Amino acid sequence: MRATILIISGLLLVVLAAFLAPIFKADPGYVLVRFQGWSLETSVLVLIITLVLVFVLTRLAFWLWRWPLRTAVKVRENVARKRLEKGLLALVEGDFKTAEKALSKSSGGEQSTIALLGAARAAEGLSNPKGREEYLTKVEGGGKKNMLVALSRAEMLMANEQWADATAILEDLQKSQPRHQQTKTFLYHCYRNTENWIRAGEMAPGLRKLGVIDAEEEAECLRRMYQQRLTNTADLKTLHTAWKDLPRAVQKQSSLIGSYAALLVQYSAADEAETLMRKSLNREWSAELIHQYAMLDAGDPLARLKQTEKWLQNQPEDPGLHLAIGRLCLTNKIWGKAREHLETSLQYHPDEDAYSTLGALCHRLGDLEQASNYYRQALELCRTTEAT
Repeated sequence: MRATILIISGLLLVVLAAFLAPIFKADPGYVLVRFQGWSLETSVLVLIITLVLVFVLTRLAFWLWRWPLRTAVKVRENVARKRLEKGLLALVEGDFKTAEKALSKSSGGEQSTIALLGAARAAEGLSNPKGREEYLTKVEGGGKKNMLVALSRAEMLMANEQWADATAILEDLQKSQPRHQQTKTFLYHCYRNTENWIRAGEMAPGLRKLGVIDAEEEAECLRRMYQQRLTNTADLKTLHTAWKDLPRAVQKQSSLIGSYAALLVQYSAADEAETLMRKSLNREWSAELIHQYAMLDAGDPLARLKQTEKWLQNQPEDPGLHLAIGRLCLTNKIWGKAREHLETSLQYHPDEDAYSTLGALCHRLGDLEQASNYYRQALELCRTTEAT
């Protein structure tokens, strides 16, 4: 760019000289300068040429005087740039010791921010949190640099699973940068890992629109958010209020109905839980919900047994339904039928509760050997489940 300007300027001077040459040839002009008894006589053309030469020589002298300093600065910048490149490559390769050494030495000039942030990550890779903080605090400036430091610090804290500290930094950052996508993404992951599903759920729709998470993760996050809102209630009244505040479509989800029913039982409202689950199962079948219904102790046992037998017409191979019927038969003291349905349930799907219930039934009927066998299978299944 500078060379282009010089060429254009030279061409303009040549054109100007060609234009003025005939004028000065016809009349070169006369200049007289007097100062403290001294006098200087010359033509206008000579004066102009003299001034131009003085200007050029002055500029040349000034450039020659600065040349060693400029050369030294360029040499330092080239060395720092090479160290920066070496440090960043070592950082990518996981050679944190080499990376920190190279980046700390190149943390001057234009590369200061990049080098210091890289050196902080290298120190983090060497498990040196004190060194990490020293490098981060050396990053000077405001605005975007402060944001980069905060994001880098939060990211490294997240890598060490220090979620609370990272969350505090990101929440402060979001107040000043509410639309910054990376801040939102980091904060969302902090909320998820601390199981703050209410805050994570509030952020999920916006992050899905940005393409950070997919629709499936958004749905799961929202489901957990609604569950947590129910769980955070302190009594039956606040539980009812929290349930009513949920969207109607959400109130029809089997998983949330199960969570709500479990809390109703916890607050001594088992009959209400039974009615809710029965209506939900009549509307839409759920293997998860029928298993929970089987474990429920509420309502008229005989009426519940008749209801489960009606469901059996449409769900003859559902193990949870056979388990529910078996348990209700036990409650109504119909021993033979209870054993039949419990064994059928196990044929379709091994279940710890079914084995334990069958063991208790066989023990009650005096079949101690079979009871011991069922108890053993329940214990083995429990151990297998815990191992996986």
